[in-house]
Amino acid sequence: MGFWRICSLLIFCNWGIGCDTPANTTAISADQKIPELMTPDKLKTIVNTNDSVYKLVNFYATWCKPCVKELPDLISLQSTYPKKIKLILISLDDAQVVQEKLPTFLSEQKISFQTWFAPGDYPVSTTLVKTFYPEWATQVPLTLLYSPEGNLLNSWVGRITPDQIVNIIYPK
Repeated sequence: MGFWRICSLLIFCNWGIGCDTPANTTAISADQKIPELMTPDKLKTIVNTNDSVYKLVNFYATWCKPCVKELPDLISLQSTYPKKIKLILISLDDAQVVQEKLPTFLSEQKISFQTWFAPGDYPVSTTLVKTFYPEWATQVPLTLLYSPEGNLLNSWVGRITPDQIVNIIYPK
C-alpha cells in the first residue's frame, strides 16, 4: 500500500469515516484539533509566514522520554509569549501510533492547538526533517527556532529548557 494511501486512511480513521475506532483510544475533545500530515511545503509556508512571531518547530515522538518531559515547557512558552512564539509540534511516531495513540497522548498533554505528524516509519519523515535540518540522524527531540522572517536562528538535538529560547528572543 502506498504511503499517501496509508496517510489518507489514517486521516479518515481519525475522523471516524469508514474505520472502526481502536479500543485503546479515546475520543478527541471538542477543543482538540486532529493532527494533520505535515509536508516540507506546508512547513516552509508556516516558517516563512512573516507574522511577527518566532516559530518553534519541535519534532518529537510519544515514546521518547525527553520529548515528553519537555512538552509542558514548550507549551508553557507558547502560553507565556503568545504574541512572540508559535509552537509547531510534529510527531514522528510510526503510522500505527499516530492512529491509535497520538490523539489520546495530545489530550493527556492538554494540547488543544493544531499539531502535525510525519509517520516515522515512512521516508516522508526523513525527507521532512532533513529539508530543515540536513544533519539529522534520527534523534528526537529536535527543536528548530525560526525568526519571524523565517530565518533559522538555532537548533537543538535533545531536551531544551525555556531559558534557551527566551535568551534568543529577548537577549540580555
